[in-house]
Order: sequence, then structure tokens, then C-alpha cells
Amino acid sequence: MNLIDILKESIYSLQQLVTDNFGFQAVALIGDIQQGMEGIHSSFVAASEAAEYIQLLEADIIMYDDIKNLQIKYYYPIEMEQKIINTIKIGDSAAAQENIFKIIDINYSDNKRSIDICRCLIFDMMGTLLKAADLSGCGNVFTDMDISRKLSAKLPLNVIKDRFRTIVELICKKILETQSKHENNNQLSRKIMDFINSNYQDPDLNISLVGLHFDITPAYISTLFKKQTGESLLGYINTVRIEEAKKLLEEGISVVETAQRVGFLNSGAFIRVFKRNTGITPGQMQKML
Repeated sequence: MNLIDILKESIYSLQQLVTDNFGFQAVALIGDIQQGMEGIHSSFVAASEAAEYIQLLEADIIMYDDIKNLQIKYYYPIEMEQKIINTIKIGDSAAAQENIFKIIDINYSDNKRSIDICRCLIFDMMGTLLKAADLSGCGNVFTDMDISRKLSAKLPLNVIKDRFRTIVELICKKILETQSKHENNNQLSRKIMDFINSNYQDPDLNISLVGLHFDITPAYISTLFKKQTGESLLGYINTVRIEEAKKLLEEGISVVETAQRVGFLNSGAFIRVFKRNTGITPGQMQKML
């Protein structure tokens, strides 16, 4: 019996002990084999990477050696993923489905891929749908949808396609509704500006917080604000802070206190942003007054 077999036998015994005493099944993650003390961390990192496959592979023991090359065993090039994302972002359900089905057909055509590889492909494509929805401001479309149950590599090919079709149509419908609502609301950017003007002193104010306040994903609210105003959302936050900082500096308030009053976490960050916006440092400005 080799070392791996001994390790697995020990793990199975421990898993049974956990199940018997605590009522749940533990999954073991095994990193790759390393040499010396310095290899412990590398093996731990590999085991952590294997953790991403716990639900996907449905196995009691997941070894890094078994999953490290999975990504190259199915066809899903990054340019094809980007095509799917782009078509979903504009609400083109038919084009998105066409690209998705093309990937599915290519990977299922030769019947040589294992069920585990097909699971990985579906997992990857599900991630693409989540990414596209989030970038379009509709990440919450999945709140009440357990897509992990709707999509499984064990389903017949026609059922897999039908379920992808249903999900894509739902996402695109939501995206078109959301884009129509926000783009027709000419007051949205004004409301965003008002919110920033009222909260610029909050050091936690950032794109994510603004998106949370308006119930829009950070990526989409940033894109929408840029489209409607021509200025980046982060740029506007910094502009408001710097303009208020100038007033304080003119009153003789110190650089450190000014930074705190306008919402910067530290004076170093304040100085960098101030110089980027004005071409001079806060201290140089005060000397010029």
C-alpha cells in the first residue's frame, strides 16, 4: 500500500468518525505532494484550490492532482465567454443561446468527456451567466433561482439546453427591463450626485456603497453614471471631496484634519488624490494662499 492509499484509508476512518458522532459528512481536500517544510504552504494552497470543486464533484475526497488539469480538458475559450457576456448585457437572448449551445455541442459531440469534466464545464458556464447578470445590474435575478439544481451534467443534453434557454431568457428579460427603467430616469444621476454630496465625509463612501443605496450593482451603476454624465463615479466622489478640501485648506485647517473631514482614510491617500486632481499637493496650495 502506497502513501496515498494509506492517507485515504485514514481519511475515510476519520470521516466515518465525524459522521457517527456529529451527523454530517466531511469532505477532505488533499494538496499536491511537496518536499520539506517549505512545501507545506504550497500544498495548503493547492488544497484550498481544490475546495472550489466540493459541490461540483460531489466526492468525499478531492485531490489537487485530480482537478489541476481539468480546465484544459473541455473547450470554452475566453473569447467565447466574452461573446456570451456581451450578448446577455444587451439583452440579446437568441444570440447568447446560440453561443452557449455551440459550446455545449462541441463538448458533448465526441462523448469522450467524463461526467466530472461536464460538471466543470456547466459550472464554468453558470459562472458566465452570473457574471453577465451582475455586470448588467441584475445580479439579484438569481436570488430565488437555485440554478445548481436546475443544471446538472447528468441531465439529457436536450434538457440541459432547455434549462440554459430558460435561464438566459429570464436574465435578458430582466436586463432589458432594468436598463429601460434606469435609462429613462433622467433624475437618477442627479440623485446619485446628491447622495454623494451629502455623504462625501463618510470614509466608507465608495462605488459599492452608492450601488447598495440605489439597489444597483456597483458595475452597472458605475457604467450608467458614466454614460449619463460623462464622468466616472469614483472620479465624481473624489472631485467632491477635493473641492470641499480646498475650502478647508483656505481656512487654514491642517492637511491631516482636512483629509479626515472630507472622507479620506489617511492623509497619504488624500495627498495623492489631491495632487492628481489639481497638480499640486495640499501643502503647496496652502503656501500659495
